[in-house]
Amino acid sequence: MSKSPNPGVLIFSSLFIIALAATSVVWVLRGLRILTSISGGVIWVLLLLSIGLGVISIAQRQRRY
Repeated sequence: MSKSPNPGVLIFSSLFIIALAATSVVWVLRGLRILTSISGGVIWVLLLLSIGLGVISIAQRQRRY
């Protein structure tokens, strides 16, 4: 029987995917000049948030109980 995944892992993985998708959409729309009002700082925050959530997600997966 396989172990059920840790709920913490699922939460951080889901948040990582959502943050990565939001960052990608904002970056592409800003590149197409559709979202010109968003500053570069917002994109940096989204990018760093995505990286941070990815690191936490990987760290949660590597944990052994």
